[in-house]
Amino acid sequence: RSRLIFLSGSSLLLVACCLGMAFILKSSGDEDPMSPNMIMMIAAMMGIYLQFFMNATGEWSREMTKPYLFLVPVSPFLKLVWASLTSLIKPLADGLIAYVLCAVVVGAGPAVTVLCILMYMTFGWVFTASSILSERVLGGVANKGLLVVLYMLLLMALVAPGIIAGVVLGVLIEGMPKILMALPVIVWNILLTL
Repeated sequence: RSRLIFLSGSSLLLVACCLGMAFILKSSGDEDPMSPNMIMMIAAMMGIYLQFFMNATGEWSREMTKPYLFLVPVSPFLKLVWASLTSLIKPLADGLIAYVLCAVVVGAGPAVTVLCILMYMTFGWVFTASSILSERVLGGVANKGLLVVLYMLLLMALVAPGIIAGVVLGVLIEGMPKILMALPVIVWNILLTL
């Protein structure tokens, strides 16, 4: 649907917001400037928040309405993976562009950049998987406001174990770089998506 394959208006919005946030945070606090790692993590959290609203209807919803999908002689899980594949690849493409540019602006290292990309990508996967789950469980709810509230509650319950594990890891291991608290979240998001 686009000549730029996985790039769209939402990609440009993400890049603009991340770069804007990076410039603002980098220029503020002249006496005590914020570290590049902290700026990257704030940009990642802001990007994930934006992604929640941009991921409401992905390509998977259009693919699921096509009758040809149900004629393919493979397991239902593989059909679901192939139908949602573009929605699973797009967060990686968006994250690569946005967080590499953000890292160049703030001077962040490659490890932080990779963790931010992985966080953004895996949350995109969770948003896609939970959208499919909520469509399956809730179906077509007439009240869209109620649907958004239920969807947000479902997401908070689903991602809470990974976030709690990251916080516990950060508290238990003295001297550990705080950026590594993202690892349990990433692993949990991958398992949750599957």
